[in-house]
Amino acid sequence: MEKTDFVRLWVAEGFILKEEGVEMEDTSENCLQTLVGRSLIQDAGNERYTLHDFVHDFALYMREKEYFIGDTKKTREAEGINMP
Repeated sequence: MEKTDFVRLWVAEGFILKEEGVEMEDTSENCLQTLVGRSLIQDAGNERYTLHDFVHDFALYMREKEYFIGDTKKTREAEGINMP
């Protein structure tokens, strides 16, 4: 995903709070860099970013635990994810 897409999405979803004298886009970019620094999001180059594989797999696992969305066991098998 492109950096500008992350920034716009977070602002649109209300994840970024307005601070006096600071642009919301700047705050979003700082958050993105923090997530990259913590290895939760990976810099794929050319202003593009991706979730770390472990974070992606964990999100899929939690999705299955929280919500029933189709046959997630088949989805995991198709994506090569081995989780209980």
